Amino acid sequence: FQVEVMFDDDGNVTFQPNIEQLRNGIINSLQNSITTLDNLPRILKQTKLRIIIENSGVNIVELFKNGPIFEDFTKKENILPKIQDSILETLDRSYNDAFNFAQTFACFYPIYKRSKTWNPNDYLVTREGKPYTGVINENPLDDVSDQFLVEYKKQPVIDFEKAKNDIETFIQEEYDLGNLRQGIVKGVLHIDLKSFRQSL
Repeated sequence: FQVEVMFDDDGNVTFQPNIEQLRNGIINSLQNSITTLDNLPRILKQTKLRIIIENSGVNIVELFKNGPIFEDFTKKENILPKIQDSILETLDRSYNDAFNFAQTFACFYPIYKRSKTWNPNDYLVTREGKPYTGVINENPLDDVSDQFLVEYKKQPVIDFEKAKNDIETFIQEEYDLGNLRQGIVKGVLHIDLKSFRQSL
């Protein structure tokens, strides 16, 4: 079974699919497998055997209608519920181990959050040291009336100290991401980290 690591809106580490979806998938798959087996061609309906059954005096119509099916055997022996319970128990144990381990990825949430909100304008401040909220003109030569000649304190400048600190942070975070593996196995669960890394 495979899950992917994600962050929810509150910054919590979650799995997709979650445990309920995985459990429902297993239950549905087992039920579908029984249905498939029941729909397979049956020996009773083979032409050569059918002649023998008819000659033996058995009511072949009644036999086909009410005769034994695979599900009857499994219910009588009570095999499937035991198999299903065993699989679900193993899944639950692996899921809990994997989920607890995945909480170590919470340290990457600041990177994830920044990837959604990062803006180069955050490095612009006025000469007074306040955040610059004006519009950045891509071609300042088009601006004939240079307002900053009059209001020079409101002119945007780059906050090099903030840029320097962030660059150092980015370098360290890139190193940490480089050490993050593509996937991790916990019991019967494979934690796929490829999409998680790409989201960062």
